[in-house]
Amino acid sequence: MGYRKMKKHDLWEIYRRWRAGQALSHIAASERRDRKTVRHYLQGFAGLGLVPSASSMDDQQFYEVVQKLLPSRNERPAPGSDQLLPHVEELRCLSR
Repeated sequence: MGYRKMKKHDLWEIYRRWRAGQALSHIAASERRDRKTVRHYLQGFAGLGLVPSASSMDDQQFYEVVQKLLPSRNERPAPGSDQLLPHVEELRCLSR
């Protein structure tokens, strides 16, 4: 399974299904995510105090609460970027 960036809407769908009582495997299959990924975010929800039995909130309130669970932009560098680091100065000279 390839890497797909997790978005706010994806987290909302996982949370919505979890609150509806769906099993982890069913959520993972429906959202086309790995079970370990879904489990990771369910544990994150629990760490933020979100539980399936909690009062409902709309998606905008949810997005504010779970913003820090989303991966940052710089978390996954491009695969070849480390290979170019020793040549940074040379590349800068070439681009002038």
